[in-house]
Amino acid sequence: MELARSSDALVTGMGSGKLFGNASGVTILDRIVCDGAQVTRPSIDPYREPIETGVCIGGRLRLSAPFAVSELWKMKTVIKRAAVVAAFSMNIVAYLGKDEVTDAERPFLPNLLLDYGQQFSEHAAGIVVNSKERNSVRVDTDSKTQGPLFLIRMPSVDDPTAYVSSALMGFDAIIIDEDYDGLTDIEIAVSEADTALRKYKLNGRPLRDRVSIMAFSSRIRGADDVFKLMGLGADCVGLSQAATIALGNVSDLNEAVFCFENLILSLQRELKLLAGAAGVSNIFTTVVGNRELFRCIGLEKRIMQKLRIKPGGA
Repeated sequence: MELARSSDALVTGMGSGKLFGNASGVTILDRIVCDGAQVTRPSIDPYREPIETGVCIGGRLRLSAPFAVSELWKMKTVIKRAAVVAAFSMNIVAYLGKDEVTDAERPFLPNLLLDYGQQFSEHAAGIVVNSKERNSVRVDTDSKTQGPLFLIRMPSVDDPTAYVSSALMGFDAIIIDEDYDGLTDIEIAVSEADTALRKYKLNGRPLRDRVSIMAFSSRIRGADDVFKLMGLGADCVGLSQAATIALGNVSDLNEAVFCFENLILSLQRELKLLAGAAGVSNIFTTVVGNRELFRCIGLEKRIMQKLRIKPGGA
């Protein structure tokens, strides 16, 4: 709620060796900490240089920050409409799914992701194909330099070959969605996908160079989770339940848009704090897939191997 009301960044920590709250609610992200750079007083020193938060999805969709608003179909109408407007004004994307585009939402199509077959999808930022339907869809993006991106939405699975085979079908980006019948934690799925796509060579270049990764999960709570998932390989991270909680019981559309824009600004500023403390000036080029910026505390060796993050102290 505080983020949505003020647009100020919350005081951000780099992580802790001590876990708070109910141990059963602790996630893998909670056991990943940021290995900060040598900064004199990172909590109060001004940035030594500007921090760039922009990202590029699919080689041509440029966003101001690595955020997407996901699962709009689960939100109250006023919050959903506010998300659509805020995504456009703040230059991020919102995933509308199979919901029909209303007349009021049509001006914001350049920042919307629509499911395959939806009306007006040719004017959207991206067309999403659910993995269960991928064999019925032919994608030819090799010669495309404009128009909507083609993305495939897949469950989070511990099977990197599944992501490679989908990438080879020509999709511009893979959405790994933990809430779409996911079988493993989003952290593991993103790391495995990123690693597999980097290893696979297509025409002498890593397949990862032409395929973006987006991570969706209702477990994403804030900028720290976004920062860590980017370190594991995500180019963009979806916010759903966190956005709904942040806006609370707002019922007026203008107020909801104002709160949504504040939320995005707050998360962006918090990302800058994390990047500055890690000695990073460009999040997209330096953080994505850079596991050296992080360490694990109290994770099983098997999981650390899949994440490819060293234990604390290493």
